[in-house]
Amino acid sequence: MARELLEGPEYGVREPEETVPPEGEQITCQAVWAIEAYTPLHADRLFERLESLGFGRDDRWHSGGIRAQLERVRGGPRGGTWLNLDHVFPVGRRGGFMFGGVEAPLPNGIRCARPSLHGLTPSVTVLVVQFVLDDDAATALDRLSRRTNFKPKTQIHENGVSLMPSDQVKQAALRELRGELRAEGTGWVAEQLPGVFASGLGGHPMPSAELVTTEVALAFERGEPVHNYAEFAGLGYDPLHWISDDVPHWRLAFDRSEDFVIITARRREVIKESYKQHGDDERWPLTYEMHERLAKDFALWGASHLLLAFHARLRAVRDHELRPRRLQTAGKRLRTIKDEFLRDALDARDAAVELEHYADDERRFEWNACEWKSSNALSREDRLLENLRLTIKDNAAALAGAEARLRDGLIVDSSVVGTRAGLRLNWWMLLITLVALLIAITSLIVASRANGTDRPRNTSTHSTEAR
Repeated sequence: MARELLEGPEYGVREPEETVPPEGEQITCQAVWAIEAYTPLHADRLFERLESLGFGRDDRWHSGGIRAQLERVRGGPRGGTWLNLDHVFPVGRRGGFMFGGVEAPLPNGIRCARPSLHGLTPSVTVLVVQFVLDDDAATALDRLSRRTNFKPKTQIHENGVSLMPSDQVKQAALRELRGELRAEGTGWVAEQLPGVFASGLGGHPMPSAELVTTEVALAFERGEPVHNYAEFAGLGYDPLHWISDDVPHWRLAFDRSEDFVIITARRREVIKESYKQHGDDERWPLTYEMHERLAKDFALWGASHLLLAFHARLRAVRDHELRPRRLQTAGKRLRTIKDEFLRDALDARDAAVELEHYADDERRFEWNACEWKSSNALSREDRLLENLRLTIKDNAAALAGAEARLRDGLIVDSSVVGTRAGLRLNWWMLLITLVALLIAITSLIVASRANGTDRPRNTSTHSTEAR
């Protein structure tokens, strides 16, 4: 059956030339971002890892060093800071960079990393790292887009066999390549500077983003003719994409999973005259400017994902996925509740309360952030930052309420478990007492019978003569 599917004709398949970029087109992934969040539970390890990697050794910009400045922010009532850390270069490839830098192992295809720390509140710090790709990695998506030698694949299911046409195989390969490029960044952060998302809190993935330029295609727009190659590269029509006056010509769209963001534009429309001072290296100033403009947006987006991760964590506890089973002892159950819930309860509570207050201050929330508005003319007043602010505010309030209710429920549950444990102990004590009493009674009966057997018989003292 599988062979017949593979050898038969394909229906509804795009022609190979429809999936190949035309002459003059160049799809370039200029950079990717990874966003990690840190709560007090992860803060000490963050400082240790930053120091071990060499950040802030010769810091002339931050008084007292990175740790001292972040500790001052975390010790205050409001928080609020933005620290651009040293650039990170592969070992031995720092070159003549004039602003200092750190050398550390970077994934293949990464030219440098630009990290920035955002202390949004005393308990919530977000790390935004941009990874600038080298020429080979940046053009990998374009090279794969030009391939046409994809073959259909069969998938065996419980109820039969399905066929994936060759064009869908190519589309899946392109999506997988983009995921691999982002995974290079998120993997490095998870290994070198792990935080909440790297810990797997709530099973929530680390947010990421990609910066893509084209020469011909206008991403996310419905045009004539329809560019199938753009759709395959993840730049197809999206009526929900955003545009910005702060960064003209750039467009932003969320993936359906909302775990990563795509920022894209036509290269010729965003290259500035000032970039020429870097010679032919236009990627360096382009990515630098976009990181400076978008880092705060990504930090806010990361904070929103942090609340979602805590929600997922509480939902897992609520749905008994993390609660111990009935066969576990009462003491072990209480320890598991403490380890699995109370460990993150304080972080969740603080993050919810602080982020809700943070979102209340609209001016503070939008400070240094890039504003985006809907591309749809009918909803042009719809603003991304305002949507994000209201989402954080609502999710923070919901998280605080859910945490309080679940905490109260677990306190009652632990009290019931403790009472049941006490009752179980009392039953055991009663059983032991009854057994001891039964043994004592049995011993008395046996002793009594033994005494009756050894006692001498009474004989008559009257003789026949006397009678």
